[in-house]
Amino acid sequence: MKKIIIISGLLAAISSPVKAWDILPAPMPSNLGLFDSAPNSDLFTDSVGTWSLMNAFVSPANTSVPGYTLAPLNNGHRYMATEGAVFINLAHPATSISFEWGSIDRWNTISFDADGGTVITGQMVSDYLSDHGVNITFGSSSEYVTIDHLFPFTNVVFQTSAPAFEFQFASADAIGSVPEASTWIMLMTGFASLFYAGRRKVKRAHSHA
Repeated sequence: MKKIIIISGLLAAISSPVKAWDILPAPMPSNLGLFDSAPNSDLFTDSVGTWSLMNAFVSPANTSVPGYTLAPLNNGHRYMATEGAVFINLAHPATSISFEWGSIDRWNTISFDADGGTVITGQMVSDYLSDHGVNITFGSSSEYVTIDHLFPFTNVVFQTSAPAFEFQFASADAIGSVPEASTWIMLMTGFASLFYAGRRKVKRAHSHA
């Protein structure tokens, strides 16, 4: 009976994630080339999922358009730029996302379809990064960031209401997949078994004392 209670409690805990998303500066990957092989199309599918572009395009590497786009880092890789929106339907549910956020400003937003819709703005990113000691020049700084501790999501929207929103991905690995339910159950069952075994040892020790 105790084993059932322990396992049920652990499963209930993991099925009710804490609502505490976070934005953090992240180590820059050596390769930000996810878009290097992207087709010149408003609709395409790759290892991340299905991309739908509205007033957006994949820009040539190291190319900025004055008053419109600012190439993130000028690092030799193509990047996505939009003056409208970019919709991504992910191949798998995720709880985190890492990418190069170009020219951070208050008009840029990224939204997720989890928990009724979580929206994160460029202003929020700037504030969070400043709190972690990163110097941000609003409207011109580009930073590689991780947004994590999100509820599982399958749809992401990058959009802007003013000058373009530019961003780059390293690979599909930048999208943090949600572990399969069977994986969670195996892990929690293992922890519960260890906990129960430990309690039995303590009881035996007390009975012999």
